[in-house]
Amino acid sequence: MGAVDLAIHGYDHTPTELFEMDLVRSFVRHLDEAFPYWLFFSSLHSASLQMIALCFLPPFLTDEGKRQHFGPRLNDLLLKRWIPALNQMAEYVGLTDTELRDRSDAAIDYFTLGPAVSTKGSPQWNQ
Repeated sequence: MGAVDLAIHGYDHTPTELFEMDLVRSFVRHLDEAFPYWLFFSSLHSASLQMIALCFLPPFLTDEGKRQHFGPRLNDLLLKRWIPALNQMAEYVGLTDTELRDRSDAAIDYFTLGPAVSTKGSPQWNQ
């Protein structure tokens, strides 16, 4: 739990963000069809999960467009797909209710506050 980062290489010299590239967006969506367990397995200490989520949000928006569309669409993705998958995996591995709540809270914090930058103890949040 919390140890997987998705890395996509080969686009280092492209000015376009990974989540804006149709090929990457399609790849991530295909992965998600078979493996929606991102909230359980993904690290909350890198931008990997953020990039995955951005592949499900509209690309090329203005800041105003992002404010208008990202929240509702991310909420929909979390509530309809990723949180149920987290609950399924938690039941499969036998997480306690407290462990599941802690992981759920950490995932929500990840999306609201940003990836954790942790050395020891409590994570520090980038904003």
